[in-house]
Amino acid sequence: MSSLIVDAHLSLSLCSYVGRKALHWKDEQLVNGSTRLVWPRYSYWTLGYLLSQRGARKLLEAEPLGKMLPVDEYLPIMFDVHPQ
Repeated sequence: MSSLIVDAHLSLSLCSYVGRKALHWKDEQLVNGSTRLVWPRYSYWTLGYLLSQRGARKLLEAEPLGKMLPVDEYLPIMFDVHPQ
């Protein structure tokens, strides 16, 4: 996988998972030019993630400390990929 593809993906995304399990792999699309990076849908069992400055700002503006949720639920809700 080219570092150029990874750099482009990280600069476009608000949140990138380092490790996770996908609920429905078939609903996820590959990032152009990659055979391993996908645009994630709902994920659970979050192992790690990277946030861009914009992504961190979006999460903080929602005042998460007043809405305590597991990160596995909070990230999909905030990035509009939660199934419910």
